[in-house]
Amino acid sequence: MSNKIFKVIKIVDEYTLVISAGAQHAIKANQVFEIYEPGDVIKDPETGEDFGTLDIIKVNIVVKNVLPKVSICTNQARNSSLASAVIAINDFGSSPEKFNIDPIDISGPVSANKKIKIGDLVRTPLG
Repeated sequence: MSNKIFKVIKIVDEYTLVISAGAQHAIKANQVFEIYEPGDVIKDPETGEDFGTLDIIKVNIVVKNVLPKVSICTNQARNSSLASAVIAINDFGSSPEKFNIDPIDISGPVSANKKIKIGDLVRTPLG
């Protein structure tokens, strides 16, 4: 099941969507998936070895209700001003230091459209 690719098959509203994975796929409530868009192939510039793709993760979702063939999901992220305040306090408002990079070597991905649409691919997180 871990390598199986599913799809977004219905968008109920701004908070709820349905994926093509259900009890028959051993899906459980509270299971996490990611909606993603396949990215560019990453190859070693010297050997040409293929390292896979640099996929664009649109969002992580969590299963709320499991039906035989489909599951109803919501966004895993929670909108909480308290959580945002705690993150801000712990992070001290810092952002990562930039690398010293020759701009000619920057290859993307180009800013992705992270809007979710019917037909988007769904999988268990790789990490």
